[in-house]
Amino acid sequence: MKKKALWKDIWIEIGKSKARFLALLAIITLGVAFFAGIKAAGPDMLDTANQYYEDNNLYDLKVLSTYGLEEADIAILDETADLSVHPMRTVDIEMEGSDFLVKVFPLQSGADPVNAYALVDGRLPETSGEVALDAKQNLSSTYQIGDTITFRHESDEDLSDEEKENRISLKEQEYTVVGFVDSPMYIETIMRGSTNVGKGSLDAFVVVPESDILGSIYTEAYLTMAPTVAETGYTDAYDEQVDRLADEVELALNGRPLERINEIRAEGQRKIRDAEDELQEGKDKLAEAEQELQDARQQLDDGTALYEENRQLFLDKIAQAESTLTASQAEIDAGMAEYRAGLATYLENKALYDEAKVAWEAQKKALQGQNDSDASLDALLASLPDTPEGREIAELAQMLLDGQAEVEATQSSLEMKALELQERAAALASKGELLLAEQMSLEADAAAYQKELAIFTADMMAFQTEKAIKQAEFSTRQAAIDSERAALEELDPETDPSVAERLTALDEEQAALDAERAALAQAETELTVHQSELEQEGASLSTRQEALTAAAAAFQAERASEEAALLEEQRLLESAGNELAARGEELLDQQQLLEEKIAAFMADAEAQIAAADAQFAEQGIALENGRLELASAFSQLEDGQIQINNGWSELESQRVSGEQALGEAWQEIQQGEAAYQEGLVTFTAERVDAEIEIADGERQVAEAKQALADLIEPVYYVTDRSGNPGYQEYRDNADRISAIAEIFPVFFFLIAALVSFTTMARMVDEQRQQMGTLKGLGYSDFDIAKKYLIYAAIACIVGTSLGLVAGYNIFPAVIFDAYGSMYSLPSVKITYYLSYALISIAIALLCTIGPAAWAAHASLRENPAMMMRPKAPKNGKRVLLERVTFIWDRLSFNSKITVRNLMRYKARNMMTILGVAGCTALILTGYGIKNSISGLADTQFNDVMRYNAITAMRPEASAEEIASYDELVAATPEITDHLKVVQESYKLDKKGVNLQNVTVFAPLESENLPDFVSLRDRITQEPIALTDEGAVISEKLANLADVGPGDSIEIRNDEMQTYQIPIQAVTENYVNHYIYLTPSLYEEIFIQAVEPTTDLLLFDEPESWERSFGSEVMGEQAVALVTFINSVDRSFAETLGSLDVVTLVLIVSAASLAFVVLYSLTNINVSERIRELSTIKVLGFYDVEVSMYIYRESLVLTLLGILFGFVLGKILSTVVLKMVEIDFMMFPPTIMPISYLYAGLLSLLFSSVVMLIMHRKLKQVDMIEALKSVE
Repeated sequence: MKKKALWKDIWIEIGKSKARFLALLAIITLGVAFFAGIKAAGPDMLDTANQYYEDNNLYDLKVLSTYGLEEADIAILDETADLSVHPMRTVDIEMEGSDFLVKVFPLQSGADPVNAYALVDGRLPETSGEVALDAKQNLSSTYQIGDTITFRHESDEDLSDEEKENRISLKEQEYTVVGFVDSPMYIETIMRGSTNVGKGSLDAFVVVPESDILGSIYTEAYLTMAPTVAETGYTDAYDEQVDRLADEVELALNGRPLERINEIRAEGQRKIRDAEDELQEGKDKLAEAEQELQDARQQLDDGTALYEENRQLFLDKIAQAESTLTASQAEIDAGMAEYRAGLATYLENKALYDEAKVAWEAQKKALQGQNDSDASLDALLASLPDTPEGREIAELAQMLLDGQAEVEATQSSLEMKALELQERAAALASKGELLLAEQMSLEADAAAYQKELAIFTADMMAFQTEKAIKQAEFSTRQAAIDSERAALEELDPETDPSVAERLTALDEEQAALDAERAALAQAETELTVHQSELEQEGASLSTRQEALTAAAAAFQAERASEEAALLEEQRLLESAGNELAARGEELLDQQQLLEEKIAAFMADAEAQIAAADAQFAEQGIALENGRLELASAFSQLEDGQIQINNGWSELESQRVSGEQALGEAWQEIQQGEAAYQEGLVTFTAERVDAEIEIADGERQVAEAKQALADLIEPVYYVTDRSGNPGYQEYRDNADRISAIAEIFPVFFFLIAALVSFTTMARMVDEQRQQMGTLKGLGYSDFDIAKKYLIYAAIACIVGTSLGLVAGYNIFPAVIFDAYGSMYSLPSVKITYYLSYALISIAIALLCTIGPAAWAAHASLRENPAMMMRPKAPKNGKRVLLERVTFIWDRLSFNSKITVRNLMRYKARNMMTILGVAGCTALILTGYGIKNSISGLADTQFNDVMRYNAITAMRPEASAEEIASYDELVAATPEITDHLKVVQESYKLDKKGVNLQNVTVFAPLESENLPDFVSLRDRITQEPIALTDEGAVISEKLANLADVGPGDSIEIRNDEMQTYQIPIQAVTENYVNHYIYLTPSLYEEIFIQAVEPTTDLLLFDEPESWERSFGSEVMGEQAVALVTFINSVDRSFAETLGSLDVVTLVLIVSAASLAFVVLYSLTNINVSERIRELSTIKVLGFYDVEVSMYIYRESLVLTLLGILFGFVLGKILSTVVLKMVEIDFMMFPPTIMPISYLYAGLLSLLFSSVVMLIMHRKLKQVDMIEALKSVE
């Protein structure tokens, strides 16, 4: 029965103090969740990546060679113990129609392929011509499954046979997209590594069937550990194992460089000897052909001389015969000339006779036609002769015709006038109707116009929107075309055939762009024309309305005037008809007179016709006699000409036979000459080609010999996973989270533990009377303490369980998702770490059960009677402030009570201050981390490093190749300046410090360095001059080496040779380690001349120009790599940006803890002082005054805690940032003033919210019960 009552009391206590129990539960849950969750986040990130690597069989080592890998190399690697070898051929290639530069991987066959691909969408390629694309780059947004992509194949015309043989190429040029994949080699979503093709950096990777990559050598070999020796990645054991295996591989390949170079040289010597033998054989054949041609030339010259002798004899005989025939022809020609003269005279006279006779016949016919009394006056006028009588008759006839025409015209005019009067009357009658119809038409047209105007306005607005979009697109495309054209025009089409093709493609793109612009302009013109038409139509409608109004107004006046005019014109028309009749009678009299004169004229014409006919007959007889005489003379001349022609025919026959004989002889000579010339041309052409080939062959032989002499041993590189894009950065990010987990969660948990300790201790202390009663009733000390131990244990176990579940599942997932945009990995792998769970449970139990047991034990040492009495209140004491009367006397009553209470409950108030300070420090630390990393990328890559790109030069580049690169830079107007720099990698090997990579940086022109790199003090921002007195080193390097100005730093090279460098100053720098030297100091320390290895470039151009320039500069033989700072800046900024989510998690968690801590401490404060508060409430204090009685104290304690928290937060943020930093990176501890404000306001906000909750609780306090509780 006793035990049952005890257990019942335990459950009743939990029910009565739900707020305290839930607050204790919340504190433990928050503390455990944050501690376990943040602690597990880093390991979970690494476990997730390792599982992904293991599932996809990511390689452990990669072997590369400057000459590629042969089967012999693979055989050596196969013999290395504990490693599986996977040789592979890959190719870096550009895609047609885009700026994408991709690495093409083969899809390996077999059960356990290395670097297996994770399918994201679609399927893997199965047959030739199929491709899977990188799922995390722009390819996934540019192409879809089923699209066709085209790879740009480089011409191999300028390659040697050996280069062609060793070249890696694709089987197809066009591929169909069948899927999208991820690769464990590329967990970072941004970078895809560098290349010596195109612009120097890869954009993505693609996968094709293994048979589609052609080549005789392997480009690389991937090695994986045997299961017996495999270790988990991202661990020291794995790193040690990889280093051991890498050393074994390097040792196995140690003799291959010399062996490989000897094989290449032996093969080269054999090819050179074969080429020299072929060249000598060609020279011998050329000499034999030349001798044969000289013999044929001599035979042709002898035959030509004999032909010329016979030809001259033939020509002399032909000339004698031609002379005789020519003299006879001259006599015939003289007679023929006389004949032609007589014939000309005859023809002239005959022409005159015929002309006169034709004219007379026409005149005679006209005279005879005048007798026709039925002829009209017009015909009579046309046939009258040009005589005085004819002219007189013609004048009379013309007068008659004019009069008749005038009468007819007047008659017609009168008839038309009458018709016009009728029409005007009809028009006047219908004009009113027309005006009404016009008004109705105008109204209809106006309505249609308004509708069309509304449609046009909508069309015009839509067009303006489309025009703005199109113009922006046109500008972008035009800039891209101009940029690429400018880059291509700098290249030589003869050395790079793809330039002409690309220029043609650019012309087509330009034409297409111009066509689109023209179409847009045409559309705008059409809209403008339509707008003009609408404006004209509107103006026309207005004009029509005005005209119609005026016409309607004038219509009545016009009708009256028109009717009067019509009556007057009718009267005038009748008068004109009477005058026309009188004129007709006069014309009849004139016609009678004309007929009498014509009769007299015709009688004289008959006599003239008879006399003229007789004269023409006599002239015709004389002409006929002359014609007969000419015919007789022509007949005699024709007979003489026939005889001469026969002579010429005979001569021509003899000439033909002679020329035929000569022609046959000449033809034989010409055939011989043609054969000779053909042979000569063939020989000459072949000799030129042969000599060119021989010279080219000799040049190639000389170059081959020089190339063999210049050959250097191949270099074999053995690298591990850390070179993969994102691999090491991912580990660094996980390490940062783990570094934060080293102190932040611990501090967080300590605050929660402190509040838990206070809560349980105060609870036991409050119930000492009840404990005394139970002890008096005979309960044992353990049974009495059991209540509090079970109370604490339940809160501890439930809170820890909830915290572990929430922490393990929430915090790692949130932090991992913060890096989701940066890395291509599967969902986070949640692991429940037993160690963190045990630590959490142990601390929670210690902070809850521990204080409960301690407080119960302390109280139970007293006798029951003393325990059942309430503790005597503390004696009031005067505070120090009371002695400062000029302040104390000015305080109000409430303020004095607040001061006394603060001094009275020092321990309790100190716990509140510590709790608030701890939470404020946590919040401020979160903001401090955010402030320290925000803008760091911009500062490093824009303020400290001011250059925009860096080109790395090939060590073996010749002076001509470097000069070609310099010409390209000088000819690029966008590049405003550049600086040649020596950049070499060394090591800082110092005891107690990890091995650090250090870059020695020596510019050729120190005075120009500030334009490219800003050397300045981080605190004062004062610039630092680079002098010969010593080096300027980066701040993080100085911290690691524990050196400063006036000291010296020791670095070494890979050959373990050390160098002592004096330090002049320490400069601001946040990424990597640098030592800046003047050229003279560099030469003094390293005892070698300054030979630039890099070139820093300044420009202000968009990324599209960077891609174009990158492709152009990578075409230079002197350039090994070009890196644009924009891409580095973006990658670094995104890496640091992911920490923003982490800091947000820290801030929210700290804020949540702050609220719970303030609630718990305030609730304890109110519970302990409930009788005091009830007393002042009985004394007449209002509810608000009672709440302010507590809130004033809480506010003062909160402010003191905030101030103390600012100091603690500054220290904590510095410690956390130092732990988050990795060796090659520095985070300057920075807390912005606004962050202090935010942290303070959050603490005050939570304090206010807690007091609002407490205010409601105080309003519901039963004062009588509270005052009786002591009894």
